[in-house]
Formats: sequence, C-alpha cells, structure tokens
Amino acid sequence: MIATIILGIFSVLSAFLARYTNTRWGLKLSFILIFLFLALRYNFGNDYDNYLNVFNEIKQYNDVNSLYLMMLRFEPAWLFLNWLFRPLGFFAMIATLAALNCIVYYHFIKKYLPIQYYWLAVFIYIFSPVLMLVNISAMRQSVAITLFVFSLEYLHRKDAIRYFLCIGLASLFHISALFLLALYPLG
Repeated sequence: MIATIILGIFSVLSAFLARYTNTRWGLKLSFILIFLFLALRYNFGNDYDNYLNVFNEIKQYNDVNSLYLMMLRFEPAWLFLNWLFRPLGFFAMIATLAALNCIVYYHFIKKYLPIQYYWLAVFIYIFSPVLMLVNISAMRQSVAITLFVFSLEYLHRKDAIRYFLCIGLASLFHISALFLLALYPLG
C-alpha cells in the first residue's frame, strides 16, 4: 500500500504540473509512472496467484481446442489472450495489459478534461479503491472496463456499430459487460 501512495503522490504532482506551459508533459509522466507500477507489479492483488496459475495451466495446452475445457471457468477472450502470450510469458501479458490500460485512460483524460483538472482525474484514478486498485486484482474485469472506456468515444459520436463491437469484445473478457449495451439508448 505504501508503494501505491508513493505512486499516487508523484503521479498527481506530475499531472498537476501539466497546467504550466513548460511542463505539458506532466500527464504523460503520470501515466508512465502508473504503467511502470502496473507492469512491474508482482503478486499485487487478491487474484494475482489465481491468474498466474491459470496462465501456467493454459501454457501446457498445445492447441486452441484444448482451451474448450477451461471455457467453463473463464470467458473465451481471456483464455485466448493467455494462450496467445504463452511464448512471451505471464509478465509480458501483464505489461501489455498495463500499457493498454494506461494508453486508454491517458487519452480519455486528455480528450475530455480541461488541463487544470488532470491532477484530479489522476488522483481519483489512483486513490479511488474501485478504479486502479480493484483493476489490479480483477484482471479480466479490467480489460472489459478498459474496452468500455475506449468505447465511450463511439457512444459520444453515436456510432452504434463500433460501440456494440467494443462492448461485445469486452463481454468476451467478462460477461457482465453485456449490461453496458443498455447504455447506448441513454447516450
């Protein structure tokens, strides 16, 4: 927890500095720090060991057909992602997911918030337990949430096909994402 607090202090401070002309890179630095934290974490979160064990179990399968047995326990896209990262390893998958997460949230904050509120968005993202900290533990849900945040642009533009495709992909990582289909008429 101390590491999270230190990360939060430096990230929020960097995002705060983005409001000044000479330090426009502050939000980027914040997300580089967050990426390093997310990518290099080890055994951080309640489900970390379970995800590592599943990855090692999937690593033993030689073909995609063998994954059908595990589809009773996990969504297909999560299993396929684990199977796809077999040659690179679990930690490369974690780093890739961290990069995807940081890129999506960085662009979301940069696009939709005035520069003087960057620090507040980073503060809420890091220190709100239901955002970054839960996503560290719940990796499948984190991918689904990241895809939803990415799809908000399509919701804003009223691009139904792309929004539904993003939510459909998110539901392949976590079935609960299907509830997000109901947001389109509200948007």
